[in-house]
Amino acid sequence: MFFDLKTKARIELEKKIYDSIEFFFDGKCALVSVSKDQLDSIDPEDVNGISAIPRCIEGVEVSVVMKQRSSGSWKASLRSNKDINVQAICSVFGGGGHERAAGCSFGSLSLAEAKERIVSEIGKVLG
Repeated sequence: MFFDLKTKARIELEKKIYDSIEFFFDGKCALVSVSKDQLDSIDPEDVNGISAIPRCIEGVEVSVVMKQRSSGSWKASLRSNKDINVQAICSVFGGGGHERAAGCSFGSLSLAEAKERIVSEIGKVLG
């Protein structure tokens, strides 16, 4: 029972995440974004595991969590449920990781620009 408990702040963050979900490529890609203001308002422990939220959606093969850093730049964390190498996708942007879990950063790009670029690259695999 203890491990099922969540803080109210975590629930509020999850609500915002669910509200931000965008789907691409017939639902094979789910993307969520979290601003630095949203992250600053909660305990860092409450942020753990948010990358699992879009990954748990039926039919999603690649999930993306866009987190805004304190500098204002955006970081993308990608996860895959199938035989999709997200490390190869992230390497296009100078990132790295593993085949099923990887990340990359978008220096001075806006959220819209960063999303457009990462979704375009994912589309080369899923599209």
